[in-house]
Amino acid sequence: MKSTTAAPSVLSSLVRSPLFLGACAIAFSACATSPSADSSSTTSTPMAAAPVPAAAPAPVAAAPAPVATPVVAAIDFDTKVQPFFATYCFRCHGPNRQSGRTRFDTKAGIMARITPGDPDNSTVVHMITATDDDHMPPAQIQDQPSADDIAMIKQWIKEGAKISDSYPSGT
Repeated sequence: MKSTTAAPSVLSSLVRSPLFLGACAIAFSACATSPSADSSSTTSTPMAAAPVPAAAPAPVAAAPAPVATPVVAAIDFDTKVQPFFATYCFRCHGPNRQSGRTRFDTKAGIMARITPGDPDNSTVVHMITATDDDHMPPAQIQDQPSADDIAMIKQWIKEGAKISDSYPSGT
């Protein structure tokens, strides 16, 4: 003969489950705000609300993992900026020639043409991005820096335009 105790146990755990209790609570609250069926008055009055068993809280989703911010190394003067000046500026503004009394082969010469921390107010940025006769280097005599080269110079200036101690100070 089979045992009949399993059915009440399953029913008992179903009735106590948070899902069942939550469904009952929702159904009961909907009934509690409906007009009474035996009400003879023309105005409807809500039924007295009986205490509703609290539904189990929904499981909390795990917080998304924080997105790692890429670490961007500062622009290195010796490996990035000085080669830029040597390639695009020294021909006319270097140790052998200082056109317009401008030099990019010395700290003093560079610092005279930039505003550390502010690329938009730096003469160098104005000159390499100009679209008029002020544009440097002159297109007819030299290759032009790429957009990446210009962005690198702007970023270096924005970072404070650090020049290595080994670079000639000069005038």
